[in-house]
Amino acid sequence: MNILLAIYGIAIIALALVVVGLVYRLMSLEAVLAGPREPTLPTPDLVSSKIDEKNSHHLLIVVDDSCSICHRTVKYLSDEAERDPQLSDLVTVLANAAVFESRGIPIVVDPEEHRRLHQGWAPAGLVFSAQGLVEAVPVGSTESVDFAVERLSFLAAIPA
Repeated sequence: MNILLAIYGIAIIALALVVVGLVYRLMSLEAVLAGPREPTLPTPDLVSSKIDEKNSHHLLIVVDDSCSICHRTVKYLSDEAERDPQLSDLVTVLANAAVFESRGIPIVVDPEEHRRLHQGWAPAGLVFSAQGLVEAVPVGSTESVDFAVERLSFLAAIPA
């Protein structure tokens, strides 16, 4: 009897995790379908030079030197850029200190710009168009980084 209760308990927990995952995916899909919002922050110079006809949006990842998740995110982006060199045209990392290394993603160390663009949490993915900030998203997992990069293609397909 106790074994049966344990199995039911595990099944209920697994089902709850599936429901949480589905709700998260539904919220992500809702955000995608909502489209871009009005820009609230002008596009910084370090990004505006990378926005052109080919790349209408650019992802700026704002990281902190004391954030372990930020270090993992930069390493992941670096590894991905080795597999897909085009990623270096789409993503830039903005750091507050020169402690990050990357083999393909440009890293800009500018404490003043970092303070101006910091969202209060890190790592933050800021998607910019030529008009300014389109959206800010957390990018603390490999899945969220991939989603943010894929979102650039979606935004590029929306007429201005």
